[in-house]
Amino acid sequence: MNAARITAEELFDKQQERLDLRWVAGQKDGARRVLEAVETVARRPSLSGYLNIIYPNRVQILGTEELAWLDGLDARQRWETIHKIMDFRPLALVVSKGQPCPEDLRIAAEETDTPLWVSPRRGHELLNHLQYVLA
Repeated sequence: MNAARITAEELFDKQQERLDLRWVAGQKDGARRVLEAVETVARRPSLSGYLNIIYPNRVQILGTEELAWLDGLDARQRWETIHKIMDFRPLALVVSKGQPCPEDLRIAAEETDTPLWVSPRRGHELLNHLQYVLA
């Protein structure tokens, strides 16, 4: 891909078949969520990676451990964390292994127009592939 600029919608369209992606929320803003080349030269944020709320990645992957961590938070912490994730305005969030998408995460993604995708692929496969195509 190696584009100087790519939208969430373009990334989804180009990788949908390869990664078996399904768009579950936040589709309205897909053409406006943009990853620019200038962002790729900075050390942070990383282009893709597992959920990180300290150094957020542009494409955040939520695997089994990340969803379990969210499930372990009390209701207030969970709400604050999900809204913090959305405030970072990631290019997209991807839930791996075809796991059920938490309803509160789906609602927050829809309310903030944050692209939220689900894939049956394992997290490391998503990570390796997305890092390659976004490099």
